[in-house]
Amino acid sequence: MFVTLLALAAGVGLLAYAADQLVIGAARVALIRNIPTLVVGVVIVGFGTSCPELLVSVVAAVAGLSGLLGPGPVVDRSLTVVAVGAALAVSVLAGGAMATCNRLDRWEGFLLVAAYAGIVPLLAG
Repeated sequence: MFVTLLALAAGVGLLAYAADQLVIGAARVALIRNIPTLVVGVVIVGFGTSCPELLVSVVAAVAGLSGLLGPGPVVDRSLTVVAVGAALAVSVLAGGAMATCNRLDRWEGFLLVAAYAGIVPLLAG
């Protein structure tokens, strides 16, 4: 547990340092090439915000591909019925709450969180 937290802290620190160095490097390139700093900033922000989504999409595609090529896990049928029923119930609950005025009130959010908290032990056990 301690090693995991240490690795997480080191990763966050390294990420902050790398982001800082990226901005410094981009500013230097902008100065050398006479590119407006606004243009460089927008490109870096766009690239920086798109990279995590790209990484997650690639990992998800690889996981999906391995799921198609390899044998899947054996899942108890009753667990599947509970999971699908719970997902449908929460979807109907959320849809009904959103149908009123396209937003959720605080109590509706608490209700959805409570439904989620009630479903997780069913699926885990």
